Amino acid sequence: MITVSRLTVKELAIFVNDTSLADRNILPISRQRAMSFMANPRAVSSDVVMYLAYSFDELVGYRTVLPDIAYVEGVPLKVAWLSGSWVHPNYRRKGIASELLNAIYADWDQRILSSNFAPYAKKVYDKTHNFTTISESIGARFYLKSTFLKSYNCCKHENSFKFGLEKTINLFNPTPIFRSFLKLPKNVELEYYTRPDDELSTLFEETTNLTLTGRSRIEWNWILRFPWMQPAPLGDRVAPKYFFASAPQSFNQYIIKVYRNKELIGMLHIQHSHTRLTVPYCYFEPENAKVMAQIVLLHARNLNATFIALYNPLLINELYLYRRFFLWITKRKREYLSTNELAERLKNSVIRFNDGDGDCAFI
Repeated sequence: MITVSRLTVKELAIFVNDTSLADRNILPISRQRAMSFMANPRAVSSDVVMYLAYSFDELVGYRTVLPDIAYVEGVPLKVAWLSGSWVHPNYRRKGIASELLNAIYADWDQRILSSNFAPYAKKVYDKTHNFTTISESIGARFYLKSTFLKSYNCCKHENSFKFGLEKTINLFNPTPIFRSFLKLPKNVELEYYTRPDDELSTLFEETTNLTLTGRSRIEWNWILRFPWMQPAPLGDRVAPKYFFASAPQSFNQYIIKVYRNKELIGMLHIQHSHTRLTVPYCYFEPENAKVMAQIVLLHARNLNATFIALYNPLLINELYLYRRFFLWITKRKREYLSTNELAERLKNSVIRFNDGDGDCAFI
């Protein structure tokens, strides 16, 4: 018999402060992610954020949700993003994932969104016939070198053959030669920040105020202060017990003001997680897209990133012009789903997202 247990934000604090938590065989959430959930400025203590499926006393599945606000015709509506789902291999195809979803529907009154999901999760959503696509973004991955890692946040290969193949391809990879000649124009200068000032915060709000969730500087500071990943150069003993990435070898965020001829022309929020470099938020006019793309590429080169993952069309179009700088390029598509009932409520709203919206700025 399967039972579903719920944890609110308040109860989550008690759960993760249990000193024996790290000794469990399976963890339903990492401490970093739990701290971020508890600091979420759009959540309240009574919001249910974690659902646990038990077979008697054994944890056999879990799902977390991220509280947020959607602006429906200018009126704030509390919603939740599906974020992280796992079912024990011995209990799959027994309806546990659907049972967890049903509990979420009830608690959140069908106000559910989802993005950046794995293919198996999409199969569960399709099976319920309760989700519809409300937006799509076409993205790309620009590979600076080959990789056959099991995950972009880990350093493990599935077998020695793939490890050797990766090393061989990168040994004869000619693209670093081309990238070595890339320089920023002399009239372009960068200024780095650990936390956004008022000027950066204003630019951030200008790029998010037309999106469905309309993040403010408060949410931006939350994203920067409470990431879901903690760098662990020598590995972390708890990380293997949690299904999702939480302890990559390296993780950094860069907040950058970009100047041309001493004039501020935009900002970039760059994330680098072990092999992957992303730009969850940025602001610039189209005529400055080229220099912004150059800055992103130079960061990827200097940080030894394996690939750049983007969904911003201006940056993507500019990076395509540097095709010879990449080993290969693959197209991506990101779908944004909502429950049918919520989609009906959103039909007259502007539905637009930035790369970092939902939970994408965290993973």
